[in-house]
Amino acid sequence: MSPRSGPGERFQDETKYERGKLPGGGLDWDARPAPYKTHSAAKRVMLPAPERKGGPPLWDVVRARRSERHFRGAAMPVADLSQLFWAIQGITGRAHGCELRAAPSAGALYPVETYVAAQNVEGLPSGIYHYDVRGHALETLREGDVREP
Repeated sequence: MSPRSGPGERFQDETKYERGKLPGGGLDWDARPAPYKTHSAAKRVMLPAPERKGGPPLWDVVRARRSERHFRGAAMPVADLSQLFWAIQGITGRAHGCELRAAPSAGALYPVETYVAAQNVEGLPSGIYHYDVRGHALETLREGDVREP
């Protein structure tokens, strides 16, 4: 260990991946989980297609980003929600037999699922939804206002 090593550096050294030195000898690609989670019995809400070209320059968006604590009374357009879901987990391309998403994932395993507690979205009833990546749709898990009184 280097003289500047602390718990973080030690953890990194002891848990880092080294090609060809995986526990058990390697990855079992036949045993990997399904790439998409779906709630087959859930009512589906199709989202409008996301914009895939244009938009403001990234650095302008980063510079203008602010956290808001007081929200407008106007409903969020469902097209904006659609764009957010696509930017978070949407399919952006295909390579080597895998569908690639906006978020990176080692081995294209994508272990993160995306949910939203929607309130005041145009054309979308209040409730809790799961984002169906492959269908670019929302699966209704619970309808109604879920905010605390």
